Amino acid sequence: MLALEYRPRGQASHGPSAVQRSLRAGLTQLGIGFNENPVREECARVVYVPGGPDSLGRAIQWRREGRVDRILAGPNIVDDPDRGDRILQASEVDVAIVASDWVRQFFAAAAPRLAPKLRVCPAGVDIDAWRPSGGRRRVGLVYVKNSDTHDPSAVMDALAEAGLAPAIVRYGRYSPGEYRAVLDQTRLAVFLSTSETQGIALAEAWAMDVPTLVWNPRRPVRDWVVTVQSSSCPLLTPATGAEWVTLDELRSLLSRHNRAAETFGPREWTVENLSDVVCARRLLSIAFEQQATAGSL
Repeated sequence: MLALEYRPRGQASHGPSAVQRSLRAGLTQLGIGFNENPVREECARVVYVPGGPDSLGRAIQWRREGRVDRILAGPNIVDDPDRGDRILQASEVDVAIVASDWVRQFFAAAAPRLAPKLRVCPAGVDIDAWRPSGGRRRVGLVYVKNSDTHDPSAVMDALAEAGLAPAIVRYGRYSPGEYRAVLDQTRLAVFLSTSETQGIALAEAWAMDVPTLVWNPRRPVRDWVVTVQSSSCPLLTPATGAEWVTLDELRSLLSRHNRAAETFGPREWTVENLSDVVCARRLLSIAFEQQATAGSL
């Protein structure tokens, strides 16, 4: 039995609650039982804490009381392993989950003793809810998350020059239904964000079969002996899109890919690699990897 421990509830649809939603859905589809937000007497021997230092603190106390054998924590405990009184570095934490490889590199550089415990496991996307209708697509969508990115009006002009109908959405200002509706009309999407630990909105676009052209400045996270760079699109692949830095690079990508968007295969890649079930299986393999190594599974 796996216990999922996280409080409080009621978070926005992206970020921490997206991890929780995906795992609940994936485990349910797999027919795997789990104990959600357990009290001490109900706690399973393996506890996964997706987010919240307070929730992790409870699990650590259970471990100290001998009620828990194994703790997995992340990816939404802290955004820096030195924060939150370094709770992610507690000896009682067996595995620290991160959403992408650049975050793994950053955490390992910031806290070397945490490095052996780090595992990459992104959240999945609901491939049934995020499914294209198959209608005509003429929109060139601009997704804006940060104010210090490229001027979105210049990007919209580039989309118009490529023969697309420009539209814009801004992070935190839309409902899932509104985002799904505009994606269903979108041929190509341009994402403007300085960095992403995973990029839930990107995954939702890919599930809707929308390829993404992502501005990726790869800024340093901190100044280390070996520089660790962030990414705006850590899960991007040739099947789901391409990255760019300058407007000239974006225009070049638009000229090559607008009329050949079918050369991408974002939905197929997402179904195979980033569905709720696929990601739940990955998390379970991490959760019980010690037993599997010992031949107990």
